[in-house]
Amino acid sequence: MALFYQGLGDKKSRGIRLAVMDMWKAFRNATAEHAPQAAILFDKFHVMRHLGEALDKVRKAEYARLAGKDRRFIKGPEIHVAVQLREPATPINPLPLQGMDAAKVLAGLKAAEDSLTHLGYDVQMCLTDFGETADAVVRDQLKQKQFDCILIGAGIRAIAGNFILFEKLINVVHAHAPQARLCFNTKPADTAEAVQRWL
Repeated sequence: MALFYQGLGDKKSRGIRLAVMDMWKAFRNATAEHAPQAAILFDKFHVMRHLGEALDKVRKAEYARLAGKDRRFIKGPEIHVAVQLREPATPINPLPLQGMDAAKVLAGLKAAEDSLTHLGYDVQMCLTDFGETADAVVRDQLKQKQFDCILIGAGIRAIAGNFILFEKLINVVHAHAPQARLCFNTKPADTAEAVQRWL
């Protein structure tokens, strides 16, 4: 920005009445130095982004503070968790999720869902098969509402044999929830941590 003002020259810089910019401090400092008479107008996108982030913090704090019926007027951020499971009696791939079977994964996911709900998130789990209908199931759920964050579980992402399915699901999310943040867990127990990295 300083180079812009230098290229413009002192005379023209001193004639600027209004400078429209984002909220980056370097832009403000350069304008204050080279065009101190100019009023600064922050662009709407950045103002709304900061306002949204501030409201999200308050909403999450209030959702976590309240319980039961008191929560009915406060909506948590929408989290969509795509999880891949075999039949409950069939062990999950032993390498990324050693010692886990479908029942243990489900119990871990329920605990993660409870933890996220307590933190103020609105969670929707999506259980899929190993590829025959998985992309269609995820696509249908993404069409139902707008999600702030999509987590694709390690049962899909970390198993080498699911590489093509993982790739398909990333593209389904890209097409049907382009506004959503993507995050990944390594096991059910770190699901909340994965979400909190991005929301």
